[in-house]
Amino acid sequence: MRTLLTIPLSLLLIATTPLAAKTDTTSKDEQKQAQTYGTKKHGKLIHFADGMFRDGADQIEIGQVIKLKKESIQVKSVKLYAFDSAMDNMDFKISFYKVENGHPTLIQIHKPIMQSQSIKEGWLTLDLSKYDLQINEDFVVALETERKSSDVGSLSYEVKPLANRHSYYRINGNKTWKRPPHRYCLQVVADVL
Repeated sequence: MRTLLTIPLSLLLIATTPLAAKTDTTSKDEQKQAQTYGTKKHGKLIHFADGMFRDGADQIEIGQVIKLKKESIQVKSVKLYAFDSAMDNMDFKISFYKVENGHPTLIQIHKPIMQSQSIKEGWLTLDLSKYDLQINEDFVVALETERKSSDVGSLSYEVKPLANRHSYYRINGNKTWKRPPHRYCLQVVADVL
């Protein structure tokens, strides 16, 4: 003989009664989700590194072309995956350049931002949320730093070998961007507008 499960009718009525609709109290700004543009991942097991201030360079600017696919964004931060540094902190100039025919120019989209940042291994985050950085076209995000007379070391950062399609650099204020043999682990975090 089988035993059937019996449920009282009152419980069935409660279970099938529609719940009151929840009112959404989150604002439109809170509903936005940040998107990451550029190199999203770094090596988990094998790491390749490059460093600033090699080969006699006193000033270096590294950049990554960011393709927006017809989106408009509000930049929140720029990140670089750092390995280590002989310095506790560094001053960075963060610039945003126009792109023409897929290549970076020296035409600035916004005024450069100076920021000092402590250096630790991992994603080095340069917070730009207090600036009104709205961009609606492909661009280059670039980080520039300069060797000071008191600096004795350099910053090592992760790169992805043989994946240089969108990475560029300039040394000592040279007006020509060059392509490295790798891609920088450099990214932009932004809200889509």
